[in-house]
Amino acid sequence: VLLEPCGDSDPDLEEAAGMVLFLSDSRRVQKVLWRQLCVLDSMMSLLEGLESVQHLIAQPCPSLPEGVARRMWKALKVEGRSELEETEMLLRCLQDRAHKIHDRKQKLAHLVQQLHGRKQQCEQHQTLLHKAQKALLSCDQQLKQLKKEAEAVISQLITWQSFTDELQGCVAAMLDFMQINLLTFNQSE
Repeated sequence: VLLEPCGDSDPDLEEAAGMVLFLSDSRRVQKVLWRQLCVLDSMMSLLEGLESVQHLIAQPCPSLPEGVARRMWKALKVEGRSELEETEMLLRCLQDRAHKIHDRKQKLAHLVQQLHGRKQQCEQHQTLLHKAQKALLSCDQQLKQLKKEAEAVISQLITWQSFTDELQGCVAAMLDFMQINLLTFNQSE
């Protein structure tokens, strides 16, 4: 058997195995046809040499010398063997090519799977990037809001500080007026 199944049912390998069966069957058919062709050729050459039907009946059947027929058979056999060897060599080449194609097909399928996996990873990374960008925008908006609130608090603190300064000025003026010394505490105390 020239082609042995390698486990996978690849259409190319099945086709090659079918081709082996076809060629071996066609070789048998060729042998039979060749024998029939030799008989037909002998009959045609005999009929061409006849002058009439009576001549065919009167003449004995000519036979080829045994050596000529044997040489023709051996030449045919050698030719058949060389064609068989060439066919087997071509089938081996076809089998090798089919295996290489099958291996390449598997490699390509593996690469396609890897590419699909990387594509999914890329899509996941893009999704995460969009989420991170949205979170960053939200943080920026919150930061702006906090800055506005801080500015408002600072503005209110400045207003209170000026109000405190005014009150202290009033208290100092009143103390001077009343000449009473009050204990004052600053913020750190």
